Amino acid sequence: YGPGETALVQLVQMKAEGRHDLSGVPSLIYRAEGGIARTERADPSLSDAALPCYQPDVYVDWQDKLHNVHVESDRGCNFRCKFCIHPYKSGRRQNKTVEQFVAELAQLNEQYGFSYFHLGGSDPSFRHMVDVSKEVIARSLDFGFMGFQSLRVLDEEGIGWLARANFDRVWVGIESGDEKITLDLAKGRRKARLWENAESVRRHGIAITGSVITPCPGENNASVDANVATLLAVKPDVTLLYPPLVQPKSPWFDGAEDAIKLDMPARVEDLYVEHGSEWHPGNRVLPPPFYCEELGDS
Repeated sequence: YGPGETALVQLVQMKAEGRHDLSGVPSLIYRAEGGIARTERADPSLSDAALPCYQPDVYVDWQDKLHNVHVESDRGCNFRCKFCIHPYKSGRRQNKTVEQFVAELAQLNEQYGFSYFHLGGSDPSFRHMVDVSKEVIARSLDFGFMGFQSLRVLDEEGIGWLARANFDRVWVGIESGDEKITLDLAKGRRKARLWENAESVRRHGIAITGSVITPCPGENNASVDANVATLLAVKPDVTLLYPPLVQPKSPWFDGAEDAIKLDMPARVEDLYVEHGSEWHPGNRVLPPPFYCEELGDS
């Protein structure tokens, strides 16, 4: 549990030395004599994390498998969205310095030829990514980027810097178009701000991939209408629809009895099917993508 690099290195060292006692390896939960054992959690500094190794004897045929690589400019999240385990799994947000991060990108490019990077953090700071974009431009680095951003915190000038640095796709968690549901998810926002910033993102030529959780606790006919209206306004290029998964250690998990009570009107199936998605009655999962011409720019 928690960041895994410290535990993984020590597990490999333990195996290489023929040792079997797991009690000295941090961040582990394992079955031991007498029950379940848990070791002390380690939360290493992101700045000390080693760069990924793609040498051919370590990562076989990576040239044929990787079209973009995941990198970490940041780790962790300061929010507490009800459905999410990132704050527990990764801790509070920490950033690498702009200089360190851009130098690492340049090193990956020089060593392996990578030029398109997927930001792996769940909540990258917008201001930090603007500063990264400025540094990439100042160093005349020809890279491309995609990653998560929150539409509610963007501004016109910063979006312009991201576009100039070839940040060509943002992933945004819309989750619901219903304001009461978003507040219940601890993800409150002003819809007008969401729509306005989405328009600015599109105007700068940056694609949007959105996600919606449906059916959410409290879902009803009006909230479904709000979801569709929000998608029509935001106009994401692709939208992923996810069921309300209750993950261990998420706030939903802590209050699971209340979280999983769904007011599920029959009309939900019909409405989403009308918009081009396939509904599976057995498990109530809408597979991605939720997309049709009405939700695009064409």
